[in-house]
Amino acid sequence: MYPMCVCFVVIALSHGYVNIALNKPAYQQYPLLRGDETIDAGNAVDGRKSNLSSYGDQCVSSAPKETAIWWVNLNNIHSIHHITIYFMTDNLRWESSNFYTSVYLGFSVYVSNTTDRLQGTLCYKDDNFTRDTIPAVFTTICPVHGQYVIFYNERLPGVTYPDDYSGYAYTDLCEVEIFGYPIARCSVLAPDGKFTSKNWKTEFIGVLGGFCILLVVIGVALGMFLINRNSRTKFLVILQSTVSRRAKKQELSNFPTNETSYGLRKPQHFTAEGVL
Repeated sequence: MYPMCVCFVVIALSHGYVNIALNKPAYQQYPLLRGDETIDAGNAVDGRKSNLSSYGDQCVSSAPKETAIWWVNLNNIHSIHHITIYFMTDNLRWESSNFYTSVYLGFSVYVSNTTDRLQGTLCYKDDNFTRDTIPAVFTTICPVHGQYVIFYNERLPGVTYPDDYSGYAYTDLCEVEIFGYPIARCSVLAPDGKFTSKNWKTEFIGVLGGFCILLVVIGVALGMFLINRNSRTKFLVILQSTVSRRAKKQELSNFPTNETSYGLRKPQHFTAEGVL
C-alpha cells in the first residue's frame, strides 16, 4: 500500500507547485538609494510585473558595483522545482540595443540553506547568452531543497569579460518566482540539505500510512455512495447476516458446558423419600 500512496502523493504534488517566494523577505547588496521603497529588494517578490522600468515601483534597482547579490528568504526549507526571473527592460523593446541585455550576462542562481551561496547548490550559471539571445524572462529547473534563492553576478577587476558584458554588475530584477512546496519537519535537515534524524523514515512512512488509510476510507465511502440502491441493500443484508451468524456462533462457543460453571448447581430431584 505504501508504494501506491507514495506515487499518489508525488503525482499530486507535481501538479500543485505554487510561488513560494511571494511576499517573502528579500535583500539586495547595494541598493541604488537606501530606504527607497520604490526600488526595494522586496519588489522582486511582490507579485507585480506589469511595469518593468527602473522607477515603476515594481522592480529592484541597484548601484553599479563589482558584485551584485540579491536573495529571498523562504523562511524555512522548501522543495523547489523551478525558478523564473523577470529582468528589467525599462519597458523598451528587448533587443541587443537595450542596455539591460548586457547587465545580466554571466549571472548565476543558487539555492542554499544560508545566505552564503557557496554553501548551496548552483542551479544555473550563464556561460552562453549574448545580448541577442538572453531572454527577458528566464526559467531554470532546479529540483533541490533550500531556504534561500540567491541571484549573483560579478564584474571583477582584472578579469576579462566578453564585449557584450556590462561594465558593472547589477541586481535590477522585476520579479523572481520560485515554484515548489514546503517540506514537513524541516528540522531533520542539515544545512547541506541531507537528512540527519535517525527516525525520519519511520515518521515519513507513518504519515503516509495515515494518509493511505484516509484514502481507503474515502474510497469505500464513495463506492457505497455510487453503487445503486439494490446493490447497496443486498450488500447490507449480506453484511447483517454475516454479523448475526458470527455473533450466534460466538455466543454458543461461550456457553458454559461445566455443570457448576458460573455458580450453577446440578438440579436436585425430590421424591416422597427425600432428595435423590
